[in-house]
Amino acid sequence: MNFRCLEVSSNPHPFGAERCTAGSNLNARTGAPEEIAAAALFLSSDDASFINGTLLVADGGWTAY
Repeated sequence: MNFRCLEVSSNPHPFGAERCTAGSNLNARTGAPEEIAAAALFLSSDDASFINGTLLVADGGWTAY
């Protein structure tokens, strides 16, 4: 059994809440839904078959900031 997790932050919000975190990551922008979907698709693909029990962080560099 494989366990993979995707952590997402700083995504576009319909009420503009991403403005509160603007400039608080290394990319200086929010993640597009397509970028988050690509990360999720990768984790569910055979390309990630050797990845197990870890967290893929898709936050635009926020944790490194």
